[in-house]
Amino acid sequence: MVIAAKAARTLALFAYNTKRFGSDSTWGHRAVDDMQVRLRYTMPSRDSTRMLVEYWGRCERGGGACLKGEFAALAAGIMQEEPVPQ
Repeated sequence: MVIAAKAARTLALFAYNTKRFGSDSTWGHRAVDDMQVRLRYTMPSRDSTRMLVEYWGRCERGGGACLKGEFAALAAGIMQEEPVPQ
């Protein structure tokens, strides 16, 4: 799935170490703040992919709001267009 590769690259940009588990999920861990994320992919139809995002970790800066910020940054990174490889 194209979205899985894009999600893994986006996690890597945010300093997460990533690991792929089968064709339906990607795990990420960022050691600096012990933040973990799990991305699960489902295909409800042939032309779309849904992604379930779960975060674990302590947000000492801003409580639950920092998790919303993490998610917003991840979503923006995944939706951003990438340059065509040359």
